Parts: sequence; structure tokens; C-alpha cells
Amino acid sequence: MSDDVTPHRPLSTMSALSSRLGMGEPKFRTAAAYYSHDIITSYSTTFTVPPAPTGKKDDAMLYLWPGLQTGAGWGVVQPVLGYGYSSNGWMLHTTAISNRFDNIEIKQGRQVNNILPGTVLTGTVTLTDKDPISDRYTYKVAFEGYPDDTSVSVVWPFAADEVMQAVEAWKFTSDDLYPPEPLLRMHSIKLVTESGVVDKIPWTTDEPERVKIVDGSGSNGTVDLYYRNI
Repeated sequence: MSDDVTPHRPLSTMSALSSRLGMGEPKFRTAAAYYSHDIITSYSTTFTVPPAPTGKKDDAMLYLWPGLQTGAGWGVVQPVLGYGYSSNGWMLHTTAISNRFDNIEIKQGRQVNNILPGTVLTGTVTLTDKDPISDRYTYKVAFEGYPDDTSVSVVWPFAADEVMQAVEAWKFTSDDLYPPEPLLRMHSIKLVTESGVVDKIPWTTDEPERVKIVDGSGSNGTVDLYYRNI
């Protein structure tokens, strides 16, 4: 699939469940890029846990994440920082979602609660094994420095070919449900394929009023995701 194709809207844990639960659709701020030139072997992003939102709505949900997904729509793997409005706290978990012939399968690593604002996190996705003959690609999702039981692995029949950065908001009715800072900076973005570190990531977005590609480098890139319009 060529890189000039408009990327898919991101999948997510809640997106996978929303149709079953009647939850509606989320609000996204996303940057995405197809990279089908070569097999992606690793993808990492660093970001800082924001201050807590000042608003409160018990059924609202906020997820901040980088991730990989397949242009074939098979699934998404994502290290996720989430905010619980009922518990007034940040939490992290890793998620792997597979859409196996419309049968949604979700795997998650152990959740870690009470992640303090100002904590620096690095989320990673790594191709740990591949068997193209048998159509098996194994990905591991993790946060650097956290125990192995917080990570998760998944086997797909397709190689991931889409990289993403996302702010994902559910059941938001006011801007104070976002963190008080203007934006989430995703930085130190690194994309590696079997041929080596990617020179430039071909980012696209359909929300230029909320997404700014500061540096498209594949070795030390930066993407700003604005909670409110720029």
C-alpha cells in the first residue's frame, strides 16, 4: 500500500467495544503514516504525563498513545496512558487488539495505577518474531522500565504498516475534561525497519487545527497533539 493513501482512523480498546456497548464515537487528535516500504521492526515514543484535568465526568475516558496498526484493518498495538475521572488518576497499560474476521480480540498487560504528572514515559512496539511463509508476525508492546507483566504480545497474519500518535477522548462534553496544558508533545519518535532507521516519517493528519508535525524525522521526531484548537 502506498504512503499517499489516507490512513485509517485509529482503532482502540474502546473503539473495539463501543459498538457492543452503545458508547458512540470518540474524539481523536491523530497523526498517522503508512510505511509499507519495508517491515517495521520497532517504534518508540517518549511523552510526559500531563497535569490532571480540572473537570470531572465519571463516564468520560481519555487515552494518550502512540501505536502501530495494519492498513488491512487487522488490529492495533498501543502503549496507553489513560485518565480515570472517577478515580482522579493517571494509569498505564499496554493493549493489543485483533479484528479476526469481525471477532474482536483484546489482550492487555497488567495496569499500573497512580502514575504521577511529570513522569516521563517511553512506549515501545517491537517485532519480536516473524514467519512470512506462515503469515505470522509477533509484536510486543511495552513501557520502558516497567515490569514485563505490564507488557503484552500478539501474533498477526499481517505486518503492521501504519504508525500513529493519538489523543482519544470518550464522552467529552467540555474542554476542562482535557489536561489544562495546551498540548501533548510526543517526542524522541523513532521508527526502525529491517533496513535501518527511517529517515523521514510521511505523517498526515485530517485535523491540522489540532495536530502539528514539529519534526518528521524517523530517528528523533516530534508531533504535537493539541487538546484544543491551535
